[in-house]
Amino acid sequence: MKLNRETPSLVAVTGGIGSGKSEVLSAIADCGYTVISCDRVAADAYRKYFFKRKIKKAFPSAVKGFIFTKIDKKQIAESAFFDDEEYNRLLKEVTLPVYEETLKIAKKQKGTVFVEVPLLFECEKQGDFDRIIVVLRDKDVRAESVEKRSGLKKSEIAARMARQIDYDNTDFSMYRVLINDGDLEKLKVSAAKLAAVTEKELEAKKHEI
Repeated sequence: MKLNRETPSLVAVTGGIGSGKSEVLSAIADCGYTVISCDRVAADAYRKYFFKRKIKKAFPSAVKGFIFTKIDKKQIAESAFFDDEEYNRLLKEVTLPVYEETLKIAKKQKGTVFVEVPLLFECEKQGDFDRIIVVLRDKDVRAESVEKRSGLKKSEIAARMARQIDYDNTDFSMYRVLINDGDLEKLKVSAAKLAAVTEKELEAKKHEI
């Protein structure tokens, strides 16, 4: 299929919690490419009044104050990741709206745009992208990394991983894969090379007759 030259080419960067998606996106950004992160879009959303009202309606006990409201995201997570109903509510009220806003922003850009999407496969959004990069890392190493950076308990990390696809046993042969084996410099170099190759592929596709 020939791509429209006027629209941006969208590349998803995804992977399990603690896989190194953010480091990959940062390395790609350092190369001068346009990058967008769902997490950053979410952070902006949490500061907006209408979004706080929406969260208060969905998770009333997690929003404190009236004029200067504050959202207790830890409380939301504690309930959502251990309860199916609460988790589905989180997806509906937070995850999917943030994703849609991220995609909307990405589509307004030009050229090749790399978008970090944490729950790409879980939300079945593969079809929104021209290419997909999957960052893979040993599960135990991922858990250790998350524990160090976030202070979450092992049970909390396990609950989050349980909500994601099994990255250790899923076939990703149809996508581009980046292996994060703990060597950050190697990961950055690989990310930069893959970004360049992906851009060339997509540009060539746009010029197909």
